[in-house]
Parts: sequence; structure tokens; C-alpha cells
Amino acid sequence: MILSKKGLLLTVVGMILGLTLVLTSTVGAAEVTLESGTIVFVETIDTLDPSDLNVGDSVDFKIYDDVLVDGYVVINGGAPVSGTVTKAQGEGALGKAAKLTVNVKSVQAVDGTVIGLSGSQSVAGEDKSTEAVGGGLFLCAPMLLMQGEEATIPANTRLECRVMSTKTIKVN
Repeated sequence: MILSKKGLLLTVVGMILGLTLVLTSTVGAAEVTLESGTIVFVETIDTLDPSDLNVGDSVDFKIYDDVLVDGYVVINGGAPVSGTVTKAQGEGALGKAAKLTVNVKSVQAVDGTVIGLSGSQSVAGEDKSTEAVGGGLFLCAPMLLMQGEEATIPANTRLECRVMSTKTIKVN
């Protein structure tokens, strides 16, 4: 197959443009370092109630606001964050108070790098076991049915977390 001068010229120009595009996209990507210990704020999406959760359950959070390094966004605000329940105890009889602890685990950076996070939130209701048992033994048996106070983490509760290890992130 013989190309005309015009066809050959268009082929060469197309190859040069394609190569330029590939080189520009590779060269245009910058790298920044997200340091260990960097503070990142996350927030709960739903209200978390220990009577609805079990230890080991997954909990969803989101990044509160863009995380910036050297003016570049390395983690988008609103990005999903994973977490787990490490303590879940609903309020109970004999004045036992509810308790809940959740730990934040990780988020993905803009280039897909998984960023480990360290942070947790714990809440506990007021324990009324002394009043329930004491009142039940000395005053009246129905006081033994007194429940402790509930403990929830409301939706949109902000938690301060820290990046666990230094990571290099590709940004545009």
C-alpha cells in the first residue's frame, strides 16, 4: 500500500500528537507526600446505635472536607471511609448503661492509594446499676428492671483521625 504525501504527512502528525498526549499526561502528573500523622476529619453518615450493631460490623464514614498537600487535593471531601465497631452494648436491666466504640480504618486517595487512618469515637450512657440493685434489694423489686442510659453517635458527628503511614500520591 502506497501512501500519498498528504496521507504520510497526516500519519506522522497524528503519531506526533499521540506521543505528545502520552508524554504530557505522564509528565503532567505530580507526586506529593501525605505524611504520617496528618490530621484528617471524617464524619458519621448515619446515627450509630449499639442496640443495632455488633462488634466487627462495618461502619461507613465520609471525609469531611478535601485533604490538601501543597495545594493539591489528595483525598476528596465526601470520599467514603471504612470503619468497624469494636464495642457495642445496648442498655439493659439492672441499670446497665449502653456503650459504643467505633474505629476508623481507611480511605482511598485521588489516585486509588489506600490510606490507613487511626481514629475512634466512644460513647457511654449513664450507668444506673447501683441505684437499680440497691433500690431493688432495699425498696422494691421493680427497681431491678431499671435500665441504664442509651448511648448513640449522631449522624454528622465529626471525628479527628490521623494518617497512619507516609504515602506518595499522584495528583493532577
